[in-house]
Amino acid sequence: RSKYEKYLKVKKLFKLFTISVPRTLTGGLYEINNFLYYIPDYDIDSYYEKDTGFKRIEETSIVF
Repeated sequence: RSKYEKYLKVKKLFKLFTISVPRTLTGGLYEINNFLYYIPDYDIDSYYEKDTGFKRIEETSIVF
């Protein structure tokens, strides 16, 4: 079987655990590649609220 065929078998399940997040909010997430990131189970509360979704905490910098 090709990788694509294998993906098609798990696609529906995979999408249950996938969200889209603006690139500006991916700082601090664990990067798999340039467009795919993940949050380990032990860190999920830092980035995700069950009722409201992804926490929109943008990194800020102070310039003096």
